[in-house]
Amino acid sequence: MSARDRRIVGTSILLAVIVGLFPPWGYYRSDTPAGYHFLFLPPANAIHIDVTRLVLEWILIGGIAAAVRYLWAR
Repeated sequence: MSARDRRIVGTSILLAVIVGLFPPWGYYRSDTPAGYHFLFLPPANAIHIDVTRLVLEWILIGGIAAAVRYLWAR
């Protein structure tokens, strides 16, 4: 693995950790998002983490990293 590849992987992991520390929150009994807040300080009435949006963001980070790796190699 080259230095460029390690930089891409490291940046992707760092972004995934940041997204995990500031996950999307949602309100119970509605599909209304409550925004992004620190993991250990949730917003007032938002009790659950919107896991679907969180996983989608992680998938997008991985996809963008793969695309950058592929395009940068050419």
